[in-house]
Amino acid sequence: MNKHRKLLYVVLLLIFMTGCGDRESEKEPLEEGMQASAGEEFYQPSPEDGMGSAVLEPDDDVRINTFGTWKITYTAEGTGVREGGGLVLHISPWWGWTPPQTTYPEESGYVRVKASAPGVHLEAFSNMELHWIKVIVEDTDLKAGETITLTYGDTQDGLYPAAQAKCDKFAEEGEEFFIKVDGDGDGYFVPIKQQPVINISAEDASDLVVFAPSLVDVGEPFSATVAAIDYNQNRATSFEGDVKLVCLKKGLAFDPDVAFTAGDRGAKEVPVTATKAGVFHLIVVLKEKDIATKSNPILVGSPHFREKLYWGDIHGHTGLSDGTGTPDAYYQYARDVSGLQVAAVTDHDALGLIPLDESLEIWEQLKQASRQYNQPGAFVTFPGYEYTNFTTGHKHVLFFDEAEGDIVSYRHPETDVPTELWEALRGKKVMTISHHPGGGPAAQNWDYHDPGMEPVVEITSIHGHSEYFGAPQGIYSPEQGSFVQDALAKGYRFGFVGSGDTHNGHPGMGDPGALTSGIAGFFAGELTREGIWEALQERKVYATSGDRIILGFWIGETMMGQIHNPEKETPVTMKVYAVGKFSIERVDIVKNNEDIYSEFFRGKEEILLNFSDKSPPRHGDFYYARITQQNGTMAWSSPIWIEP
Repeated sequence: MNKHRKLLYVVLLLIFMTGCGDRESEKEPLEEGMQASAGEEFYQPSPEDGMGSAVLEPDDDVRINTFGTWKITYTAEGTGVREGGGLVLHISPWWGWTPPQTTYPEESGYVRVKASAPGVHLEAFSNMELHWIKVIVEDTDLKAGETITLTYGDTQDGLYPAAQAKCDKFAEEGEEFFIKVDGDGDGYFVPIKQQPVINISAEDASDLVVFAPSLVDVGEPFSATVAAIDYNQNRATSFEGDVKLVCLKKGLAFDPDVAFTAGDRGAKEVPVTATKAGVFHLIVVLKEKDIATKSNPILVGSPHFREKLYWGDIHGHTGLSDGTGTPDAYYQYARDVSGLQVAAVTDHDALGLIPLDESLEIWEQLKQASRQYNQPGAFVTFPGYEYTNFTTGHKHVLFFDEAEGDIVSYRHPETDVPTELWEALRGKKVMTISHHPGGGPAAQNWDYHDPGMEPVVEITSIHGHSEYFGAPQGIYSPEQGSFVQDALAKGYRFGFVGSGDTHNGHPGMGDPGALTSGIAGFFAGELTREGIWEALQERKVYATSGDRIILGFWIGETMMGQIHNPEKETPVTMKVYAVGKFSIERVDIVKNNEDIYSEFFRGKEEILLNFSDKSPPRHGDFYYARITQQNGTMAWSSPIWIEP
């Protein structure tokens, strides 16, 4: 089973774990405040549920992939826990925690359960696939002040050292040991108010990354982002030391000596000024570790582009659903490590230990983070979430601002198909974006489409490419009829974006284990919500599978994403201009889903291609450009449609 099939498997397990199940068949509205428990049906909570507190020992920070033993002590409060009631401890299934188990004391993840009161007997059940332990109180009640201790990774005083448990492979602040309590014994478990948490820190730096703006004017000052990361691309916050910044051509002015201090937390901005026109790369060097990393291309003083080019990742997840970390950490990584200018957290509507569609508090937390990190002119965010419909396909919902945002869940029978979703959203400043359309976790059903709501489509992500069935680095579990070209063949007009769909807290960087990734380029006059929103609505966007390839595609003066109005008998003449991080190997011109022209290059990072289609233009024809770098990274321009 490859990595992404595992991801799908765990996602489906988490649906079951949180009690979300198959809402398509249940057709029941969710009650306000309703929450789900480990494998249980939905019930109304009683005041006795969710009572109590818990502490974790040790609660010291640990490094990723660390083995250890953790003791979670729950203390009953209020009326205590009645006989037949109990608690559930969830150990995160994201990403690498040892599954807890109560069967084999000598094996990893063993959990020993003990009550403080001598008359209280406990029965413990574990589900290693779903990562939970359920403890039921027997024979008598657990009274207020009495405790239940769960020792996760219990070695029994060193008798079984292999019983220790391993923690997450991604750095994360506030990882929860998540506890729910059934106080009255009715089988319904409610989360306690304050969960015990642990911080997971990165390993020492093993690499450096450097990013800079793609389009710069001569004489324009800008900032390059330099950051230290570990082998899992976690931000190496403990990194300190001196690195060198180098440019192999004259044309960029900067201080080559970059000193990292403890206060930088492994990332900093370096001021740079462009002094002459051309294509440049910055290289960051750490001699002691034999590290030299190349930036994305920086194009200074180009005559080809009228607007600035900004980079963003508008599809990713945090620990509030099925990902890692907090919304704050997500935005900080996007801005300070990946050097993005645009980002959005899109946690699932109905996946997670407390799903968004059951918690106004969590949704407000996401909106607050979006509001806090949005900085016009520097960093743009949008509030959003993922409409996680496994029948018709997943879509992320982006709101223009926090005032527009409400969760419209696929689990509600009134909004369990896209037409109902769009109707519920109508009147708001909002858009939906279909992602991993060709397959993966859920292929798109293109019988559903609303041109006013869906200006762009995700053509690539960590799940693979969704351009067409059989595409290189194609999405797993492909379904014919669900790809981007299938939608274009229906006459739908989409711009193309790439997105990470990362669950590791690393927007803009993809996933080290993935076949490919995704990122979006936005052509906009200003770096504001208004500017980026307009770029999406007008399809002035394009996609790459990771590297920040500069790409322009025009027919005459008409740029990508727009409508071209030629004379009826005039050949369609187009121009492709591209600058790669690495050498560009191939350019393809696609017309009406057919490759009509290809040109191969060797050793060129900057290319300019002119091509004329001699056939008479027809209403509804569309063209787009596909770029392939030598390292396999690809880019797709948004199409241009013909209306003679």
